[in-house]
Amino acid sequence: MKVLISILSWTEGCRKGVHKAQRATFLQDVPKFPGLDYRIFIGDSTPTGENEYDINKSFEDAHPLTQGKNGQNLAKLPFDYRPNDDEVILHVPDDLVHLAYKGRAAWLWALNTGYDYVFNCAQDTYVDVERLMHSDFKEHDFIGMTYDSNRCPQGGAGYWLSRRCLEILSTAHVDFWADDGWAGFTLPKHGILLHNDLRYGQYPTDVPTKKNDIITTHMGQHPYKVMRSIHDGTWTGPDLSGKLYVEWYEQERLSG
Repeated sequence: MKVLISILSWTEGCRKGVHKAQRATFLQDVPKFPGLDYRIFIGDSTPTGENEYDINKSFEDAHPLTQGKNGQNLAKLPFDYRPNDDEVILHVPDDLVHLAYKGRAAWLWALNTGYDYVFNCAQDTYVDVERLMHSDFKEHDFIGMTYDSNRCPQGGAGYWLSRRCLEILSTAHVDFWADDGWAGFTLPKHGILLHNDLRYGQYPTDVPTKKNDIITTHMGQHPYKVMRSIHDGTWTGPDLSGKLYVEWYEQERLSG
């Protein structure tokens, strides 16, 4: 069985070293598990050549943080980035609005490379690799944490895709800009529903410690140095269960 941790990134982020903390912490644990690999995926700004009306509309209607930002690749520069050994260059746009296209290309790469399962996450996600590999990921095709009535996983917290999912998504039409939302909307059309697992969490309320069974935490805008304290066991802070996180999030949402 081959398993891949897929990290969707971007070229300028790699130039600036956004994966330094991941490489210094949990990615060091990947070789401990036979059959487990990881890759960091970036785009070279190749246009999709597809009708992008749906993703552009979804991007305009998305979270306020994305509104008003131009997601198009209008000015192309020669691609001169030299990737590290753990980075894969995909022939797709490298901007935010095309994130689902990047996911589709990454999962096609994983499928063609012979992987049976993919755990997809972000450049600011911390993963307890031992807990990840001892989770019940083989019991379901599509696993992640959600507090969304549409049953889309929280992409930063990470989510699992089986080979069956990879086969579907690698050829599906992209009609939503974010990879997690696109997967969450597309897979149910093929009879695959998300298995909600609250062990995939969000910082600072869900962080892997010895006191809980949390598997991941999505850092967001928080300092990457926190990853090191989580990894060496010196992190201190809120230690809520996934259920409490959902309750906290709902209170925040209702309060505006």
